[in-house]
Amino acid sequence: MSNLLDTPKLGFGCMRLPLTDPKDQKSIDIEHLKKMVDAFIEAGGTYFDTAYVYHEGESEVAMRKALVERYPRDSFTIATKCLAWAQPTAEDAKACLDTSLKRLGTDYIDFYLLHNMGGARTAKFDEYGMWEWAAQKKAEGVIKHLGFSMHDNAETLDKLLADHPDMDFVQLQVNYLDWEDPVVESRKCMEVAQKHGVPVVIMEPARGGRLADLPERGASVLKAADPDKSAVSWAYRFCYNLPNVISVLSGVSTLEQIQENVREWKANEPLSAFEEKALGDAVDALKSVGLIPCTNCRYCVKDCPAGVNIPEALGLLNLEKMTENREFAKSQYAWQTRDGRACGVSHERGPAFAPYCEYREMGQALGSRQTGCIEHLALCHLQQTIARAIKRESATGPFSCLYAEAAHVMETLLQHVSGVGGIAELLDGILRRNAIGAGIGAQQNDDGHDNVERHEDGKRCRCHAVRGAGGVHSVEDAVA
Repeated sequence: MSNLLDTPKLGFGCMRLPLTDPKDQKSIDIEHLKKMVDAFIEAGGTYFDTAYVYHEGESEVAMRKALVERYPRDSFTIATKCLAWAQPTAEDAKACLDTSLKRLGTDYIDFYLLHNMGGARTAKFDEYGMWEWAAQKKAEGVIKHLGFSMHDNAETLDKLLADHPDMDFVQLQVNYLDWEDPVVESRKCMEVAQKHGVPVVIMEPARGGRLADLPERGASVLKAADPDKSAVSWAYRFCYNLPNVISVLSGVSTLEQIQENVREWKANEPLSAFEEKALGDAVDALKSVGLIPCTNCRYCVKDCPAGVNIPEALGLLNLEKMTENREFAKSQYAWQTRDGRACGVSHERGPAFAPYCEYREMGQALGSRQTGCIEHLALCHLQQTIARAIKRESATGPFSCLYAEAAHVMETLLQHVSGVGGIAELLDGILRRNAIGAGIGAQQNDDGHDNVERHEDGKRCRCHAVRGAGGVHSVEDAVA
C-alpha cells in the first residue's frame, strides 16, 4: 500500500483524448497525443488511466502508439478496466483482458479495474465470476494490482470491500462539490476506503470540468480569497492533499490542459484554514439556488416497483442548478440511465429511457404503505420534468421508445412548460400548479396533505404530488 501511495499524484485520464473529427470518437489525433504524453512524462507523471470502452476501444490503441511503443515499460503504469455488466456472457467479459493487452501492446496491466460497480451492475460481476477470475490473473502476473471503480454510495462501497478484502485499490468520484453530497457521498466513501486500508484513485476531481468553469457566484468567492489561483487549482489541490490517495485523474484533451495541470500539480501545497473556509463558502454560494432537499434516504427507491433511480435524477437537477451547465447535466443523465432505471422503464421490453414515472405501479406501492417522500417532494412530477427537460429535443432516436405510451401525459405536461428555458424553471413551472391538465388534479387528503392525485381512470397516486401540510409548490418552498 505504501508503494502505491508514492505514485506521482497527477494522473493522465484517457477518456477525452484529442480528436481529428469531433463527431468521431475513434479519430484520435495521435501526433497531438504524443506531445501530451511527452509533456506529462517529462514532468514526472507515470499513471495513465484508460478503459476497454473509452473512445469505442480506440483509447487503448492510441496509448500503445503514443506511450507504450515510445517509452520503456517500467517508466510508466497503465490502468484499464473491464465493463463486465455490458458484456453478454462471462466468456465475453473475461476476453476483454486479452483484447486490452493486445490493443495496448503489453503483456501485463499495472492496475486492472472491474469497471463501474453499483446496483444491478455488481450482480453481473458476481454472476460471471469476475472476482475469482481476476484474482487468478493477478496470481499469474498478468494483473499487477487489482481493484474496481464505483459510482455509488458509501454503504455499497463498505459492502464491496468487506466482501472482497483482496482489493488493492479502488477508484472513486471525489471533489469538493460532492464531498458532502447525499447521493455521491465523497467524504464518506473516502472514510470507508481508509477504514478498509484500501488506497484510492480519484476520478472527477473537477466534476467533469464543471469546477474549472464556475458560475460567478462561486468563482467570485474563490477569486476574493486568492486572485492568483485558478478554479482548476482549487479543485485539484483539494484532492491532492487528501490522505490515502494514489492518483488524481485529469481527463485531458489538449496539450495546454496538460501543461496547466502540471503547473498546478508542481505548485501544490495544502489548503490553509483560510482557504478551506473560502472553499466552503464557495460551495455554499453554488448551492444557494434553491436545491431540491433530497437526503438520499432512498425510501422512494425501495417503494418504486419500476426501480427508478429517483435520488440520482434529482441530484442531476441540483447539479444543473449549481453549475448552470445544462449540457453537462444532460450528458450525465444519458450515462446514468444506460440501465434504463433513472426515470422509469417497462422492463419486459428491456432497458430504455422513459420520460415519465409509472403512475399506477408507483402510486399503488406507495399508497399501500401509506407513505411517501419524507421531504414531501413531488416525486412523479420531478421525474417527468427531469426526463423531458434534460432530453426534451429527442423526439426520435434511443429516447423515443416509450414516448408513444406516455404521449397523453407528456403532451399535457408540455402545454404548461412550452418555451420555458432551464430545467429548474421547468420544475418550478410544474410544481407551482395544483392541477396539471385534463383528468389529473390534486385532491385533499384526510390529514390535510395535498398529496393524492387522481388519474383519468380514478387510480390514486400518493407519490405524485406529495407536498405536506405546509404546501410545497416550488423548489424555494421546499428549501424554506
